[in-house]
Amino acid sequence: MPTRKAYGYQISKMCEAFALNGLEVELWMPEKEGQGVEELFSYYGVKKNFRIKVIKGTDYLKYYPFLGKLSFWLKSIIFLFKLAFAKPEFGSVIFSRNPEIAWLFSLKGFKTVYEAHNWPKSKNFLHKFFLKKIDRLIVITGNLKELYVKNGILPEKIIVQPDAVDMEIFDIKMEKDAAREKLSLPKDKTILVYTGRFKTMGMEKGISDILKALAILKNKDLLFVAVGGLAEDKLFYEELARKLGVAENVIFFPYCEQKKLAVYQKSADIFLMPFPNKEHYAHYMSPLKLFEYMAAERPIIASDLPSIRDVLNEKNAILVEPSRPESLAEGISRTLKNPELAGSIARNAYEDVKKYTWVKRARRIIEFVNNRDNKNS
Repeated sequence: MPTRKAYGYQISKMCEAFALNGLEVELWMPEKEGQGVEELFSYYGVKKNFRIKVIKGTDYLKYYPFLGKLSFWLKSIIFLFKLAFAKPEFGSVIFSRNPEIAWLFSLKGFKTVYEAHNWPKSKNFLHKFFLKKIDRLIVITGNLKELYVKNGILPEKIIVQPDAVDMEIFDIKMEKDAAREKLSLPKDKTILVYTGRFKTMGMEKGISDILKALAILKNKDLLFVAVGGLAEDKLFYEELARKLGVAENVIFFPYCEQKKLAVYQKSADIFLMPFPNKEHYAHYMSPLKLFEYMAAERPIIASDLPSIRDVLNEKNAILVEPSRPESLAEGISRTLKNPELAGSIARNAYEDVKKYTWVKRARRIIEFVNNRDNKNS
């Protein structure tokens, strides 16, 4: 950290949110060559209300071109080894997204909380072993809770807490035309917006389906704006758009900081989130963009997947069949033809997102961790 991947932002926002709830927070992270502590606060735009402790050690990730994934494992192992000799303040609660770290500090007698964002396909036995001594488990989807219960974790030790949004950043008071003027986007087009990385772990996130839906609709008044892709992904989808004959209907922008991203979202007529029907998206995902879209008060069209259903429904979104561009095209057409419906789901989503702020998420976790008899799921 810092990193452009979502986990870095999520970790930073949770540290900030725990501190805003009155806790004394210290983030421990491995050393990253050439970057200091102050950079993390400015990079993520978080308040300096928590401390950062850098655990010194060789930054093996700089050798990634030569060592590949081995560089990641070396850094992780050395970091864990260093933590074995670390001495947190007495009475501290250890909160981690790494089960081996939570396990290590449970052996030292600390209360430990593990936040799970997946269930590993490999090393199942080792994962179960690390979980045995953990006091509390935070999962981001209902499916993940079912999976952990199935693998022997007591239901009363688990709470489902999807990700969240910073309303101060994304609930900005800016009209659509003003946002477009600031971004030099056309005011006479219907703009469909997607934000965030274009691919994750090498998997597509639905942009191909969006381009195919545009080809089906053949509507010159539609403009698809995607913000946040890597350069190679941008080139890939620009080429696909040309092949599908919709190059004039799309604009791809690179990654930008959060405050500018909020302006892009205010420029939208419709948000698109057509995740494919893959295991990761269907069961292990709580996308940050979902809550950011809800805060921007624009209609959302999303894939009908179990993970999405944890937050969205027919009252606050248009849900379409995943991995089917025809269904996505129909959802876009339905939204455009029904302005009352579009307005209703946008307003409902905006009201619903108010319970999904980082501060409220942190507060619910604190209450759960402190209550030993909590049966809440």
